[in-house]
Amino acid sequence: MREHKLVLPPDLALLTKAFITLEGMGCQLEPDFDMAGEALPLLRAEMLARYTPSSLVKRGWRAASEMLGIIADLPHDLSRLIRAARRGKLDIHIDVLHLKHVGDQLDGAVNRLSAGLIIAALIVGSSIVMTVVGGPTLMGLPFFGVLGSFCATIGGVWLVRSIRLSNKADRESRP
Repeated sequence: MREHKLVLPPDLALLTKAFITLEGMGCQLEPDFDMAGEALPLLRAEMLARYTPSSLVKRGWRAASEMLGIIADLPHDLSRLIRAARRGKLDIHIDVLHLKHVGDQLDGAVNRLSAGLIIAALIVGSSIVMTVVGGPTLMGLPFFGVLGSFCATIGGVWLVRSIRLSNKADRESRP
């Protein structure tokens, strides 16, 4: 299924699992148990009851009644829509669930990415400064190279801690 990018709906997967469990339990209780043989007559009876002419007619009338209601309301609805469009009062509301949460997550990710780039630049810059001879030194090493490396280390520790805390908060907020 993965090879062909097919997805099994969760309800169907649970139903299949339930049938497999029932068949396994039935075979443990009765070794000659045949789940398909037991279920087929029940399934056949249900299908016949569901698709009898009277039930098909009943469902057809219900669907036709709903369609007639929609068709009856259509002129009024179109009239209201056209009047609102002419007045420039046509509002379109798009409610995307958790859009603010997604924006907050994206904002946090961009901030961490920016901090990571700054830390990487500090590491590269400090490495270059460490090779320069002359200027102030600290324990025989170029002062600004040591300062940049120290800042990069502190920033890296902060960034890793921030990522871990964010991941922990995301896991706790999920149902």
